Amino acid sequence: MKRDLGLGTGDWGLKATVACGLAVGARVLPLHAKPQAAIFQPPAPSPQPLSGASSQPPAPSPQPRRRGISLTEVLISMGLLAIGLLGVAAMFPVGSYYLLKGEISDRGSAAAQAAFSDLVNRGMLQPEAWMMGNSTSFWNESLPKRYWNATAMQRATFPHSTWGSVYVLDPLGVMSAPTTAGYTPPVVSQFPIVNVFNFTCTGANSPSWQPWNYATKRYPIRRVTLNPMLPLATPAERQRAGLIAEQLFYSQDDLAIELPEQNDRPGQVRWDATGTTRAYDGHYSWIATVSPTTYAATVGLWAGSPGASLYDVSVAVFHRRPVSEPAAERQVLAAVISSGTSGGQLLLTRFPPPQGSGGTTKDTSATTPFEHLKLGQYVTLYGPHPQGNNAQPFLFFQWYRVVSIEGEGQNLNEEGVPQTNPQPLDRRIVTLRGPDWPWLPAANVTTGTLLSNDLRVGIYNGAVAVHTKTMRLSGGANSGSAWATAPTIPPTIPRKYGW
Repeated sequence: MKRDLGLGTGDWGLKATVACGLAVGARVLPLHAKPQAAIFQPPAPSPQPLSGASSQPPAPSPQPRRRGISLTEVLISMGLLAIGLLGVAAMFPVGSYYLLKGEISDRGSAAAQAAFSDLVNRGMLQPEAWMMGNSTSFWNESLPKRYWNATAMQRATFPHSTWGSVYVLDPLGVMSAPTTAGYTPPVVSQFPIVNVFNFTCTGANSPSWQPWNYATKRYPIRRVTLNPMLPLATPAERQRAGLIAEQLFYSQDDLAIELPEQNDRPGQVRWDATGTTRAYDGHYSWIATVSPTTYAATVGLWAGSPGASLYDVSVAVFHRRPVSEPAAERQVLAAVISSGTSGGQLLLTRFPPPQGSGGTTKDTSATTPFEHLKLGQYVTLYGPHPQGNNAQPFLFFQWYRVVSIEGEGQNLNEEGVPQTNPQPLDRRIVTLRGPDWPWLPAANVTTGTLLSNDLRVGIYNGAVAVHTKTMRLSGGANSGSAWATAPTIPPTIPRKYGW
């Protein structure tokens, strides 16, 4: 239905015709009806293109072109990458160093425990088997034989300086010591091979050293060998003794590995010349030290009753020990700076160089004694025990691990204070860890007559592990050995060994 609005055409020549309603679906809305909300209808599908028309989408609008990486940026990136790779590469040598140190420490600890068992099981802790050197020939007397051969006056006058107080079982050191002039049996029997002009304790300032202060006697720490390795008169006998010492005092756990030329092949264990025994590198060797814990224990070693007292027995393992180099064993003065549980701090001082003759102890070596003093290695600290006296003295001797070293290149003075000017004697401050020592620090470290300022430290090249146990020794009245009857004549050396 249509309605004429009566607008007329007039000048426009138009006639408007308006529909009376809007068609929404099948419903017709009158003109005067109120508007309603629009109802959403989905868009109708677009018509399909006619046959033959193109179906490709319209070409996209062109994008702006991206700028590439310049040569400068490439070079900067390569430089940063190279710096990072160099930092990573620098970690490999450090890692290898600490890996090697860890392996040496582990192998040394294992070798020390194995050697300690071997020491006990083979009967090496019987003092009847310890052969000592004298002024005329090498290692021809055992400790008890020398003691019982002495007169009553000799046994009462200077026993400590004659027979010693601490003993080091070191056949390798005896067999490998130089035979040139200056290394006679009295010198080699010292431990360490004291590289000083005077091998006695006459250079000591403290009166506590008096029981060992005899100019014609030797140091209280004695190196000994074993009876089955004697005699040593001819080169053939020395060669035989050396072979026995190598079999017993070298660790055979570090097997020799031969690497093939092909890198993808595994290593092969080498065999000895006979083809029946696996070869070993022999980088680890050991010694044993026996230290009395009391004066009675010291006398017991001489008088025939070692089984009645306690002794600190230690096995020290060395890595690549230069046994034929006397400079590998050094001795320095020590003053206690601080004491505590399991060690403390010491001020170490080199002995003065030789200037003329006399009783003063002098260091004759051309190199510094601290050359082989390194972190993690073991040293010995020894000196008269403060509970001893001139009538009943005994020596304190223990192994300690070095945990810090100070003073290199700092020109330490006698108080351990760095100086700008060079000092006449080389010094170091070290921190040691080990058994409690019996000395307390003095009010100052410059008073040499005080015992805590007049101690000794032994430095050994390659000491990497130590195993210590307090125990009784074989022999004496309770062991059924030759000492059981306390003989007044030299006892017969029993053959009770496993080699």
